[in-house]
Amino acid sequence: MNRTVKKTEKLSDREKERRALIIEVRLLLYEKHYSERAIAKKMNVSRNTIRRMREGDIELLCKTSRNARSRLDSYATHMLQWILEEKTAREMHRLLREDFKVNIGYTQVRLYCSKLSETFQLEKPQLIPYRTVSRQVILRHIWSDAPIDEIDWRDCCD
Repeated sequence: MNRTVKKTEKLSDREKERRALIIEVRLLLYEKHYSERAIAKKMNVSRNTIRRMREGDIELLCKTSRNARSRLDSYATHMLQWILEEKTAREMHRLLREDFKVNIGYTQVRLYCSKLSETFQLEKPQLIPYRTVSRQVILRHIWSDAPIDEIDWRDCCD
């Protein structure tokens, strides 16, 4: 028992969280008989992660083997400036590829932008709701001279 306590003390906060997650996943799997899909949905992780946590030594599983740094860390100041200029992730991806010759995927750029925004607590722009007018309403108005609402007419003209 004392040996387990010493191992737990040496773990970083992230590894402690991962250890607790693994224990909870195994509890739900083997004692409460939840399905992998239900656990993944409840824990907000992928089913592949559940499969990896299902078996094996907990101490080895909770050790992080992935690199904590991102390839985009060296461009963080540029990206932060672009976020403040309200550039989209698609534009940032293009700029990184063209100006800095970084061969990186769009999804990585988008996720890194959201991580930067969260870290620096930047406000996300509010989405403006918009209305759509169905083709059916427009065609009925054109061909059958059916009446069209004023608001729909303004949206079509805009």
